[in-house]
This record gives sequence, C-alpha cells and structure tokens, in this order.
Amino acid sequence: MDRNMYFWNTSFPSLTICSHRRIDEDKLADYIRLRRFDEDDAEQFREFIMLLANVSYTSFLDLPMYKTFGIAGYEYMELLYNLSWSFQPQVNSGTSSVLSVQPTITEMGLCLAVNSRIAVYNSFEYWQTRRWEREHEPAPLVVHPLDGEVYGQLIKLESSYEVFFHGSMEAAEISKRHYSFLESYYTTVELLALEILTSRNARELSISQRQCRFTHEGDLLMFSPVYSYNLCRIECRMKFAFKICGCVPHFYRPIGKGNFRYRICDFEGMRCLGQRSGK
Repeated sequence: MDRNMYFWNTSFPSLTICSHRRIDEDKLADYIRLRRFDEDDAEQFREFIMLLANVSYTSFLDLPMYKTFGIAGYEYMELLYNLSWSFQPQVNSGTSSVLSVQPTITEMGLCLAVNSRIAVYNSFEYWQTRRWEREHEPAPLVVHPLDGEVYGQLIKLESSYEVFFHGSMEAAEISKRHYSFLESYYTTVELLALEILTSRNARELSISQRQCRFTHEGDLLMFSPVYSYNLCRIECRMKFAFKICGCVPHFYRPIGKGNFRYRICDFEGMRCLGQRSGK
C-alpha cells in the first residue's frame, strides 16, 4: 500500500488549440477598403491572407505566390495579428481552479494555449515590446485521485481546429503528434499521466551532470527567456531553415537576444522551405 498520498498529486496538462478560422471577415473587409484594391486584387488578396494565416512547413507551396500586394515578409505576422479573429472558447474544468486561456504564436500560426505557464513568452505583445524579463508564472494546477473525476471541457469553439497536448511548462511543436477536430463534433480524449520524481538535491547539480535544464535556464536559447525541450527544437529548426534557404518563416520571433535576427522569408524563401519540408 502506498501511504504517501502527496505523491499522488499530478500536474494538470496543458493544450494548445489552433483554430482553422484565423481571419476576421469584418477586419479583412475594412483592410481591403483601406488599400483600395480593385475587385480582382481584393479576391486574390483574400485568398492569399486566408492561406497565409494557416500556413506551415507542409503547406508553403499552397500559397499563391504571384503577387506581394506591397507587403514584405517581415510584415506578415503583424498583419495577421491585426486581421485575426477573436477566438475565445469557453473552458470548464472539474476543479475549483480556473484554467487560463492565452494567445500564443506557434509554427501553425496564431493559436490559444490553455493552462500554460510559458505561453506568454510566445505572444505577439511580448515580442512586439522586445521584452525578455520573466513574467509571473502561476503555480501549476495540481489534481489528486481523491478529487473525483477531473476533466477539462472546451465549448463554443465555432470552428474546426487542431490540438496539441503537452505539459504546462512546454510549448506546442509542429513535429509532435496533434489531433484534428471538425466543427460541431463532440470528442472525448483521455490522458494517462506518468510523473517522474527525483531528489531535490538534483537542483544542486550542474547542467552537464543532470543532463537536462530547468525552465529558468534559458541562456542557451536566442529567442526565448525560458527553456523547454520543444523551444530548443524550434530554435534548431529556425537555424536549419536559415541554413538551407537563407530565411525563417514569419511565425517565429523576429528579433532575438542582443538584437540578433534572421531574415524573414518572402515568397522565394517560403517556396524554398516548402520544397524541402520533408528534410
């Protein structure tokens, strides 16, 4: 019999939701009027921006690349943010705690993170203000078998969407398994938790001794103030994209520590990445 009930506590998982509907039609119509596009340009721009809002490594070649509309690659993310649809699902849980919902930028574009403690570091506002300081990170939501049935329920999604499941101190990463859900479908996903414990003395070991990093040890990364395994993989992908195509996609943080930056891809860069997406 395991009598140490404190070891039964389990951190509640986090998830990142990426709606397939990204653009607000009213904002888009206002922008088209502001730019005074003719009928043909308006239709072509509408097609372009809808695809750009959902583009990722596997779909760069789907973009219509015959007209730039006078918009440079480094302007894409700000434009997408300004035209974005306000996606605010309602979140319920079987606990007394409230699950936070925060906007975050992923390799699939603008998404929402639920119960995340580090999503703020990948938010558009955090990037735009060129901040690097640590934010207040809420205590992890912990659940216990004696709490009864514990669940997280999302309603009012109003669109088909993709979901990534991960820990509250992790970020969504494109190579990880994710799930697609259709609009108006009710789906139940059950997760099995596995928790690994170690001695508190492990904190005293050096990084090379313990072979892992804590969240606050983000000095290795150029584009994040905090460390996670997935954030490290994302930066490796940025380096590889720049190595083979000379640029990185617009959905990455544009300016790193010490004002370091990669060139943001234009059409030619995205075509190059699309042709090499399987590498």
